[in-house]
Amino acid sequence: MEYTHNLKIILVNNNSIIEDKIILNEIKNILYKNHTHKINWNGQLLDITIKWHKKELNEINQILMGDLFSLPIYQFDSIILHHTQQTIDNINCKYIIKFYISRIIYDEIIDKNSIDFI
Repeated sequence: MEYTHNLKIILVNNNSIIEDKIILNEIKNILYKNHTHKINWNGQLLDITIKWHKKELNEINQILMGDLFSLPIYQFDSIILHHTQQTIDNINCKYIIKFYISRIIYDEIIDKNSIDFI
């Protein structure tokens, strides 16, 4: 599996979507870098690092999903959500940055010679 999560970002001002590709690309350039944040998980502050990757999408897929993808090592979606929120909160932007994270559909393959997923 190449990626497990998809990130779509939009810019909003006065409840209207703003089509500012320059600022949107600046934000995406920030998300392409490794960012480490302290996240509280099960009562412990952990250093969590996540990086998003840009993938070119056709016009139809651009409407349906974002062009940022990740394969974080973390199995808990709440960690990915909190980390992404912290990263976006640290971005100085004249617009409100809204985002949506979704999981990419896939089927886990079970090895018939094992007792767990591979």
